[in-house]
Amino acid sequence: MILPEPVADRPPLPDVQISIGRVEIRAAAAPPRPAPREARSENAPLSLDAYLSRRNGRAR
Repeated sequence: MILPEPVADRPPLPDVQISIGRVEIRAAAAPPRPAPREARSENAPLSLDAYLSRRNGRAR
């Protein structure tokens, strides 16, 4: 089995210096929100009879 060299026998590692200049981060502007829709009468809840009439193709 090969053992690693003792720490005292290794040459010292060179110092590494890192400097980072200015970092710029820009966010994209969010798209404008659409205007809220007005409640339409067709979105109102249907009675069971009205739903079945529409489903069967009969006019209200």
